[in-house]
Amino acid sequence: MVSNMNASHVTVSGLSHRYRATPALDGIDLDIPAGQRLAIVGRSGGGKSTLLHILAGLIRPTAGHVQIDGETVSGPSPRWNVMFQQASLYPWMSVRQSVELGLRFLNRRRQGDAIAERLLDLVGLDGLADVNVQKLSGGQQQRVALARSLATEPTLLLLDEPFSSLDALTRHDLQDAVGRIVSDLGLTMVLVTHDLDEAIVLADRIVVIGEQPGRIVADLLVDPTLSDRRDTHAIAPLRDKLLSLFGGQSAGGGEPHPHPARHAA
Repeated sequence: MVSNMNASHVTVSGLSHRYRATPALDGIDLDIPAGQRLAIVGRSGGGKSTLLHILAGLIRPTAGHVQIDGETVSGPSPRWNVMFQQASLYPWMSVRQSVELGLRFLNRRRQGDAIAERLLDLVGLDGLADVNVQKLSGGQQQRVALARSLATEPTLLLLDEPFSSLDALTRHDLQDAVGRIVSDLGLTMVLVTHDLDEAIVLADRIVVIGEQPGRIVADLLVDPTLSDRRDTHAIAPLRDKLLSLFGGQSAGGGEPHPHPARHAA
């Protein structure tokens, strides 16, 4: 198993962003301790993905900054990797080649076979290293994308709705796999999702982003004593609290609608 117990500490200070004349984020302040699993939820257009892409160094903010382990983020890094909604695999590559892709850019090709083998076992794809990625199911392709994201041994894993296009059973399997892997490797994780149950299952903490321009309207801790986060009765109080922030609209039928001035501790 690839082992990395050096989780990143993330600090977001006074972050705002505009797309030309359109404000996307306004005054975001966040402190994400090393090893925490944070979920970001909110309505479409609230700036959740923009915030994640700024954390990843894919977008430079209009104002404010992000620091990871004291280093101001100015661009992408193998220390913080993003897993997107689509696997975005090169169709001519094998599973092994896809997983090793980031290592090639880091001139670590010689280590690629050993790292790919361990990671494919970790994500449940052992025995498929030489299969063309086009022959895989959607869930298997997302597992390849997960292994690719882990190959450079990041200390921060950023997830941008990576399971939303999958069927329910596959989505649950991958949620469980990601939760286990993030814990085993000791990573910091930031997840953007529309699915409140997914946020509760995977996160230690849930931040709610309000409507455009995105601001933090609630910051909630998930009860660490919950033994089964898929138990609808056990998670009902937290889910109800989140839904109350969203005007009672279920995330499963479209994105929730936060009340912009409401906060929760």
